[in-house]
Amino acid sequence: MQKILLIEDAPEVPFLLKSLLAGSAEVHWASTLSDGRGRLKRESFDLILLDVSLPDGDGFEFFQNAREAGGTLPPVIFLTARSAVGAMVHGLNLGAEDYIPKCLDMLEIKARIQARLRKQRGLRPATKVERVGALEINHESLEAFHCPDTSSRSPLQLTKSEFKILCLMMEKQNQLTSREDLVDWVWGQNFHVYPRSVDTHISNLRKKLPTGYSIQNVHAQGYRLVVDRPGTPSLSGDFVKRSGALPGSLQ
Repeated sequence: MQKILLIEDAPEVPFLLKSLLAGSAEVHWASTLSDGRGRLKRESFDLILLDVSLPDGDGFEFFQNAREAGGTLPPVIFLTARSAVGAMVHGLNLGAEDYIPKCLDMLEIKARIQARLRKQRGLRPATKVERVGALEINHESLEAFHCPDTSSRSPLQLTKSEFKILCLMMEKQNQLTSREDLVDWVWGQNFHVYPRSVDTHISNLRKKLPTGYSIQNVHAQGYRLVVDRPGTPSLSGDFVKRSGALPGSLQ
């Protein structure tokens, strides 16, 4: 069963969520940011539900600091009494998967949490490292390496966004990936991304790919990763389901 870490100071909230999500997820409660930080060091979780106003600090700052510190952080959903648009935009811009005001109907809260858990089940890597032709993909560290032979291994130095773009396009190599699919996969449906920003990520990724891998821009339709390296094997259809290691916020 999937595990959720709820960082929330109001004791009635974990009681309600445990009842609401019974049978689909285990809800583990931390009443302070300090307690939550300790739990994350000791245990693994599939999702974090994070309040904004806590006795020992601000949830926004906690999330931002955790991301900047590096390492693997589970996807984060803000679950808070702050329902102002400004707070919601700020939370999403920090990289949260969703922002759920507590004033919403409990059935909607349940549906949105379960939707994220379903996505997380599909993205959980079966193994930490995958080899794709001359590329080596490390799902845990979100790194990609060019390995033309057994004695050479060069990092591609990808950002988190570029890594996820590469994983999606590799699964659909030589096939069209629409801009809409790419944005939904990398940034999520609740995150607005300007077209120029997408083009910039694609351009940067294109420059980092080794010889034999190229990204074609299909006008008004999307992008296509063309793999013309002799002997490069096709990927299995479930590769992309194993490749979304990074939660939350992308750079």
